[in-house]
Amino acid sequence: MLLIASVLLTNFSKLSYAATTHTGANGVVISYITQTTDVIPSKSGDKVIVTVKIKNTDHNMENFMVTPSSSGSSFFVTAGYSSALVNKDDEVEVSLAGTYKGEGDRISCKIEYNYNGDKYVYDDAGVSVVTNAAAPSGVPSLIVPNVIDTLKVNSTGTYSVKFSLKNNGSGLAKNIVITPNFANTPFKSTSDIYRIEKIGSNGIADTTIEFSAKLAATKGTYGIPFSYTYTDDAGNSYSGSYTVYAESGQGKTSPNLMVTNLKVSDSSIMAGDKFDITYDLKNTGELPAYDVKVKVVGFGKETFIPSGVTTTNVFTQIAGAEIKPIKYSLTTSPTIIGDIYEVEIQISYKDSDGKEITDTNTAYITAGAASSSIVPKLVIQSALQDKTMIDPGSDFNIIVKLGNKGAQTAKNIKATLTGFSTATFIPTDKTDFKFVNDIAGSATTEIVFPLTAVESIAKGMHELTLTVAYTDASGKEYTELSKVYITDVQGAAEGSTKGTPKIIINSFSVDTGVAKAGQQINFTFSFKNTSAVKKLTNMKITLNSPPNKDGVIVFSVAEGSNTYYIKNVGTEEVIEKTMAFDVKTDAVSGSYPLEIVFEYEDEEGNPFPAASETIYIPVDELAKPVINRIDVPPYAETFSQQMISFEFFNMGKSKLNNVQATIEGGVRPIKALTYIGNIEPGKGDTYDVEIMCETAGEITGTLVVSYENSRGELVETRQDFTMFVQEPYIPEFPTEPGMPIDPIEEVKAPILPVPAIIGIEIGLFLIALLVTKGVIISKKKKKLRSEEEI
Repeated sequence: MLLIASVLLTNFSKLSYAATTHTGANGVVISYITQTTDVIPSKSGDKVIVTVKIKNTDHNMENFMVTPSSSGSSFFVTAGYSSALVNKDDEVEVSLAGTYKGEGDRISCKIEYNYNGDKYVYDDAGVSVVTNAAAPSGVPSLIVPNVIDTLKVNSTGTYSVKFSLKNNGSGLAKNIVITPNFANTPFKSTSDIYRIEKIGSNGIADTTIEFSAKLAATKGTYGIPFSYTYTDDAGNSYSGSYTVYAESGQGKTSPNLMVTNLKVSDSSIMAGDKFDITYDLKNTGELPAYDVKVKVVGFGKETFIPSGVTTTNVFTQIAGAEIKPIKYSLTTSPTIIGDIYEVEIQISYKDSDGKEITDTNTAYITAGAASSSIVPKLVIQSALQDKTMIDPGSDFNIIVKLGNKGAQTAKNIKATLTGFSTATFIPTDKTDFKFVNDIAGSATTEIVFPLTAVESIAKGMHELTLTVAYTDASGKEYTELSKVYITDVQGAAEGSTKGTPKIIINSFSVDTGVAKAGQQINFTFSFKNTSAVKKLTNMKITLNSPPNKDGVIVFSVAEGSNTYYIKNVGTEEVIEKTMAFDVKTDAVSGSYPLEIVFEYEDEEGNPFPAASETIYIPVDELAKPVINRIDVPPYAETFSQQMISFEFFNMGKSKLNNVQATIEGGVRPIKALTYIGNIEPGKGDTYDVEIMCETAGEITGTLVVSYENSRGELVETRQDFTMFVQEPYIPEFPTEPGMPIDPIEEVKAPILPVPAIIGIEIGLFLIALLVTKGVIISKKKKKLRSEEEI
């Protein structure tokens, strides 16, 4: 059975020191927070008294004894303590009087007691004592001379902490640099480093560290590591560190932009029709979103043509809870094919710390000639909660509206809501899925998921994932994914002791921002024990890369194991871990799952059910656009229109969108942009750009082919070329008087009419040109495929 003794602090003197924790062989955990009298030992023979309190927080202990030990101790200790019985929750006061040996900083003792007839012995108990023992002659030794109290920080304003250093050595400390690390805290510093020129022997110097709390700071106590470096007169380097603790109050929630109330003005859009897309851009957070850009992509000359000049909206700021209505006017292509088309709404913005956030929403548009061949297309039109505010422990419903944008009936429909955990929500009826009746073309239906918010849920917005799987009449399978956001969750009351310890993932990130196929990434995540009263022990964390909906596993551990072991997790403690993964080389663009599984026990060794969280990491494929050859005219004159041909292939794994070409340099294109359209993987062709040269000589130009990647970003591929241009040839005729002119010979009548001869010659030339060009393209494609396989 586990026994716990905690040493607590009372004010007997002016000096206090940081807590240290020791674990004995019999499972006894002793936590010390120590104080000493005013005497600070510096030389052999100095006496000191260390007074501590020991609290028994678990079971009754019999024959309790604290025995001084000289072995391994920096002090000769004579006083001890004994008691026949120390009941649960009792406190005992122990004074350890010692004489300093002249070096070191530890008072050692042995703790013994009986419980349930068994004897427990802890040989290596002890407390640390700050001393003024002299460092070697001429060597500086910087220490923090006193404990800095925990700072109380509200959600706004600027705060300062006085950071003192004492030179406990005999040499001069120079070039002192103090670096606070606010990386894993909700605070930010006004400066990265602070400097002190020098501190002499036994001298003390101060500096003031200023910082502020971020507006989105989460309530909790955070450790801020301070590291410091310095040198002596000889240039030798030294270093030290100290942790300052700051307690943050509850701040405002971060910005979160969502597309709501998305509508298409006409449900029956035919070729050539004009229509509107309208939606509301809502900030569901409490803090403003800055530098907001909203871009709509998916247009083309064969689908939809924007009526406006731009398809991008820019807002300097969208305040918390503010709604921005947005409208786009479009015209359907006269040649559009009857189908369901996707138009993406891409959102990017920054929070108050300058961190960029991106999101994508999809609008589905049925357009073209009505046709019963259009397959079923289930669209998650909305997923809303039936209560404005969600209280801890309360029941509520998520109401999902499904619409079939296709003409055929959707069958065998299964909707699954995932992302539940013991720290957020659980299904009220114990199942996370619903079966739905068939949905005919253009019909809609509603699905209700009853949920319960757990008692210890954190305040703010939470996210679930909705997966809808279905088939068409032939049995072909389809899957749709969507995020479900649950807002205005009130969170557990301060100090709530209900429920069991819960683990939540606070944050996660990838060092490269977006994972790149074929590269290595460092995945960093932080998690928190949400309990204010219970510690966790023996935690095992496992990171798995499950297959996505297509059965593809994208992430593999770069080296070592995919697990972590953590001995203890304190109440409300936040811990951060990083693991390196290799990304599958041929992964196509998309979001891929990464599962984090937590297994742990409480302090009494009681195990809890494993908790898991699945997050999705965006991956960008390795795009391989290839400009294979540029053909320039062999003969060109100034101010005459010419044609440049080039071969362009998509050797990557996904479609290149909105491909366009232009010419830069000493050659001017007749059209500013030549639109090519979308190019499927493994496809390509020869394309032409009309140009005009305005100067003669050897001209250098650059062919620029641009496209949009899977994230809507513009990517360019460039290749230079040269061509020779000359002035037009103008024949000279005699102009002097009397100069003879050659008689014009009589032209004989042709065997065939002139138009027939010209037609035959042109036909023969075109046949030869097509045969030659087909052979060249075939050879080039074969060569590119061979290089790709290699």
